[in-house]
Amino acid sequence: MGRGSHLSTAGVEHIALKVIDFISQFEDELVRIWNKPKFFHGSHYIVTLDRLAAEKGGLDIIAELRKGMNVQIVEWHELGIVERGL
Repeated sequence: MGRGSHLSTAGVEHIALKVIDFISQFEDELVRIWNKPKFFHGSHYIVTLDRLAAEKGGLDIIAELRKGMNVQIVEWHELGIVERGL
C-alpha cells in the first residue's frame, strides 16, 4: 500500500461519522433559522385627503403633511419621477 494509507477502517469510519455529525448540526441550524418567526417589517396605507379632512383634526394633519411634501416632490424631481410643476 502507498503512503498515507495507514488509516484503518475504524479510523475512516470515525472521521466520517464526525463529518456527518457536523453536517447534521449545520442542517439543524438552517432549519431553526428558516422556521424562525418572521418579524413584521412594515405596512402601507392609502388615505385620501377628503377622508382625512372629514375627521376631527384632519385639516391640521394635512397641514403637517404638506410641510414635508415639498421636500418629497424635490426628491422625486431629482430622481426623474415627476416633472416640475407638480
